[in-house]
Amino acid sequence: MKSGAVFDTRVVAVLVCLGIAGFVGSLIVGSLAGDPEVSKPVGANGFSTSAVGHRAFRELLTELGHDVRTHTRKEVPPAGDLSALVLAEPLTGKRAHVQRMVQDYPTLVVLPKWWVRPAFNNPHWAASATLLSDNHVAAILDWVLEDAELQRIEKAPTEWKMASSSDMPTIDGVVQLVRSDRLFPLISTDQGILVGAVADGAQTTIIVADPDMLATHGLGKGENAALMVKLIESFGGAGAIVFDETIHGFQIHPSVTSAIFDMPFVWITVLVGMAIGVLVWASFGRFGAPLAVRDTVNTGGATLVESTSDLVVEAGNLSESFKRYVEQLQARVAQRLHAPKSLSRDELVDWLDKVGRNRGSQLGYRELMRQVLLQLDGSGTSNSNVLRLARALRRWEEEVTHGDRSRPQNGG
Repeated sequence: MKSGAVFDTRVVAVLVCLGIAGFVGSLIVGSLAGDPEVSKPVGANGFSTSAVGHRAFRELLTELGHDVRTHTRKEVPPAGDLSALVLAEPLTGKRAHVQRMVQDYPTLVVLPKWWVRPAFNNPHWAASATLLSDNHVAAILDWVLEDAELQRIEKAPTEWKMASSSDMPTIDGVVQLVRSDRLFPLISTDQGILVGAVADGAQTTIIVADPDMLATHGLGKGENAALMVKLIESFGGAGAIVFDETIHGFQIHPSVTSAIFDMPFVWITVLVGMAIGVLVWASFGRFGAPLAVRDTVNTGGATLVESTSDLVVEAGNLSESFKRYVEQLQARVAQRLHAPKSLSRDELVDWLDKVGRNRGSQLGYRELMRQVLLQLDGSGTSNSNVLRLARALRRWEEEVTHGDRSRPQNGG
């Protein structure tokens, strides 16, 4: 140790190593503890934009004017502010929580069906989807409805028995059904019940046996979107529609004191404690005040950057709002796809139509623009037609910029 030095070389080396470890640890924590609204984790949850995710259903309900919220707190949501609680495809290990929610709140329970693997080149999408085992799904069904039986059939029937709604479900491939004497069938077939209401519960509980009707890849098929919206609206009430995401492991700690002792923050707490211990040890036997050490580690921040198609329908100005929406969407897609700037308006429509078809889009852009022009010239203009076209254009944009998400096996 040199004369007059506050710390010897060995202590400085230890402090430097702890500082580097703390910095790396903060980066890891930042990536693990990110806002799920931003990170869009793949899988069957309300934040996911993947083929099996529920985010599209959430956004559809919001577009229709419903107060839609996500629940990520330990505390249960207040019953007075809630018209329906959505428990969509809960994970194993959440039995007590799910049973308490079903007992205390009007609840829509959606059984799980798929296990997905994230895509290597885009972790927001599903690279592949595999059916969960019958026993896995049956165990979760038992949380809500004891003695019920899970039934799977190879393909959907040609006709469904409908209790009230005229909107027919569309499900490709294997269909999940439930058989139970305690379940009043809302949508059913001879083999079992697709959607049913628990007849003897303290609260209204509706069970959806197959999640493909509300997942991203199935929501736009047939009349699935209308069917699922009507199911939610059947609960009535003026309160919020709450998607409980704690059943998927998304839980935000409101207390900083408790959070620093929970995974993964506890490792930063340990590193800080070790650094303090080294400083105290190094100060033994020293004269004078030690040099102040200022913590300058910056964990950084995340910014939510997301393109949305928010069509504002104003009374008396519908065509003008829709025209601006279409122009902005076309310019955005042309820029992202690096369209030649020399193209005229008609040439750009042809170019985008060709690119869309080459990328596997199921929607023709020229046909969409023909329908848009019919709306803009005032013939048959209506809110429902405009909103339908806006959703179709938004879907086309997603397909040409990210690929077709219509099947869970192919990702997206």
